[in-house]
Amino acid sequence: YNAINDTFSYPQVEYKTQQTQAEKYSVDALQQAFASAKRVMIFSGAGKRDEALNNALSQIGQSAAILADVVSNQHSAGNIRHWDFLLAKKEEAITNELKPDLLITTGTSTVSKNLKLFLRKNKPQYHFHISPTGEVADPFQTSPQVVKGNIAQILSHLNWQNQTTHYWQSWNYWDGRIEQLNAQYFSQAPFCEFSSVKQILDS
Repeated sequence: YNAINDTFSYPQVEYKTQQTQAEKYSVDALQQAFASAKRVMIFSGAGKRDEALNNALSQIGQSAAILADVVSNQHSAGNIRHWDFLLAKKEEAITNELKPDLLITTGTSTVSKNLKLFLRKNKPQYHFHISPTGEVADPFQTSPQVVKGNIAQILSHLNWQNQTTHYWQSWNYWDGRIEQLNAQYFSQAPFCEFSSVKQILDS
């Protein structure tokens, strides 16, 4: 039979980067919620390592409680280390002190059951999820508003200097208490799998 020599070419695809009206409203809504918020929590869910995002989170400093999931690849930017252990305590006096009024999330998912239960019970007044693709799940049952765009740029444009450090200080106090309890336990614990792993991680 006669072979067909015609080649197939894909049509040109035009990529538009300008912000849509809906996306603009989402950014404006985030900025308005941020301006009135006193207890800002940022949660980094599952995602690839992003140096620009890491730098943006580091610049925020103590103006927010920054929690990084074990699968986030943003651990160095998190300013609360033992948050999952802390939320496992489920003491009402502690959780009332730590609940946010504004939650900003990134990433695709979380493996922390403690955080899911904490935020489902202590729902923030506002929840915005920043995503480059506009995709969002709702693991905390908080019906987040989606802000589509570059995560690092959007976070950097928020006026963090107007935020106090009081909320972070509350988290940091209890984070320090967990650190003390861990140190006390391992100083008295016999040699075991947990203590040997800790020695390796600390070396």
